[in-house]
Amino acid sequence: MKFRSISGSLCYISLILFLLIAWGRELSHTARSNLFQTAVSNETGAFPASPLDTEPASGNTAASESTRQPELLSDYKSSFPELYAWEDAAVEVTASPQKTVYLTFDDGPSKNTGKILDILKQYEIKATFFVIGKDLSEEGIENMKRAAAEGHAIGLHTYSHDYKKIYSSVADFLSDYDLLRQELEEQLGFSPTIFRFPGGSYCSYGTDIRTELITEMTRRGYTYYDWNVSAEDAVGKVTAYSIRNNIFPRVYEVNAPVILMHDAPLNNLTAELLPEIIETLLTEGYCFETLETREPLHFGE
Repeated sequence: MKFRSISGSLCYISLILFLLIAWGRELSHTARSNLFQTAVSNETGAFPASPLDTEPASGNTAASESTRQPELLSDYKSSFPELYAWEDAAVEVTASPQKTVYLTFDDGPSKNTGKILDILKQYEIKATFFVIGKDLSEEGIENMKRAAAEGHAIGLHTYSHDYKKIYSSVADFLSDYDLLRQELEEQLGFSPTIFRFPGGSYCSYGTDIRTELITEMTRRGYTYYDWNVSAEDAVGKVTAYSIRNNIFPRVYEVNAPVILMHDAPLNNLTAELLPEIIETLLTEGYCFETLETREPLHFGE
């Protein structure tokens, strides 16, 4: 009787263990099924590793954008396949006379471009134009064709000139420059290989992506130029006195001066003073060249 009692107890315990194991397997299957359904409904195609790896349910847009930003930027190196400075058109620095000055005009073409080109032709000197694309008119395109034909250098200066837009990410910067490249290639028949950052390479915008921008544009074969003399003809209250005072005597204090001026619609005074600026420099023994012949000039170097 004792043996039968023990045997019956063992059978009862075995039955309980069997039921517990079967129940545990069912729970595990259900959990896996729910997890799979969650993954599919999120369209991720993968299981979240932990609750910390999923986006918060609060809908924090800024946090979500910040999380996705590295993924968005990771593709910029393989994007814009035509945004490259081809080797046969790359900048070739040549030896220039010791007293050489480089006139540069940003933000054109404009209604003043024709006047500036007439003055440059009159004095038989060369300059560099960093152009923007958003307002390119038929007259502006013709003036850029004329500038190229007369030996002046053309450089990229973004399509939109919208600081917040272009400096929001490396991809946005490249996209904007690629638009300008396409426009100039279509209208002028060539794509410039030099460029200038709006505001210069050390402006207050895009400080967190500056190094990436410089590295990526350099990798693509482009050469950028800052300046060491500024007419300050696009900020504040501009007068003939202020333009003269900003250029002279500063231009004599730096090596191979690169003068920043502007060719925007509001820069009438710059065009009016240009003959005086040129004559003063010629009197001092300076000659004029385009930036493509000069070693790159970068802020902080």
